[in-house]
Order: sequence, then structure tokens, then C-alpha cells
Amino acid sequence: MLRGDRLRAMRHRKGYTHEQLAEQLGLNAKQIWRYESGKTDPSGAVVTRIARLFEVSTDFLLGLTDEPVAAMLENNLSDEERSVITAMRQGDRLAAIRLIVTES
Repeated sequence: MLRGDRLRAMRHRKGYTHEQLAEQLGLNAKQIWRYESGKTDPSGAVVTRIARLFEVSTDFLLGLTDEPVAAMLENNLSDEERSVITAMRQGDRLAAIRLIVTES
């Protein structure tokens, strides 16, 4: 179940009205009010869009964690990210920079 209080707080922090947030998410303003008040729950796809818009984890939106951003764990890193970190740990900043620049 979506934590409506968290959605409301994030909306206020960004300065969005119900209408503005609804437009960003491709929804109706009344639906935003329903989510915030706990009258209805959004689909998984909508929770994902909300998380991306506010740059928080879906777990945070669902109340499964109090941390807005997931902790960076080694098993969550891509191979490219691991390569950059390995180069940095080996003291080869130039190699790390090359990896970052060539990955885009």
C-alpha cells in the first residue's frame, strides 16, 4: 500500500499542485488526491513512475524502508560500475575516468 503521506510530502517539497503532479504522471488530479488520502492504491507501473519522478525507491513509497534512496550494495552494481570502483580502489583515477567517459 502506497504511503500517501510520503507522496504528499514529496509533492509539497517539489511545489507541485495535484494538477501538476497528475500531468507529470499522466493521471487525473483527483487520482493523486485519492492516493494521498489512502482511498485507492496506484498500480505498480504508477508507483514506478512516481519513484522515478521523485528519485526515490519504490520501497520508500510503499513504507518498506525509511530511506528514500536504496543503499548501494555490491550486488546492485553493474559490471561497468564495478570496473570504475575497482580502478579507483587501485588508485588509477585516470582509468576510472576513461571507463566513465567511454560508457556513455
